[in-house]
Amino acid sequence: MIFPGGCLPSAAEIRRATAAATDMRILDMEDITSGYPPTLRHWRENWVAAAAEAERLGTNRRFIRLFEFYFAWCEGGFTERRIGDVQALLAKPAYRPDSVEASAAPSAQRVG
Repeated sequence: MIFPGGCLPSAAEIRRATAAATDMRILDMEDITSGYPPTLRHWRENWVAAAAEAERLGTNRRFIRLFEFYFAWCEGGFTERRIGDVQALLAKPAYRPDSVEASAAPSAQRVG
């Protein structure tokens, strides 16, 4: 197991949990899923390229294969949008954006 007890909540669940457990509000939520497949492919390629050196330094083969599989599985999951990632901007009730922050660069893709 890579991340015991790990959780990938949906954007809807993030919104629900934020509303239920905090007084914060979500100002922006951007879907950044599309950048993950190429990133994971590069991580996997680098991992495989370094495997012999990792073994030489004492890393066992099972661990090396586990992470190779993990990177490949995640790449496929993000490519097929079975898993995703968002970046959220939250604020406390007293937050008041000034004119500079309010005119910051817009997000690439909003999650509704």
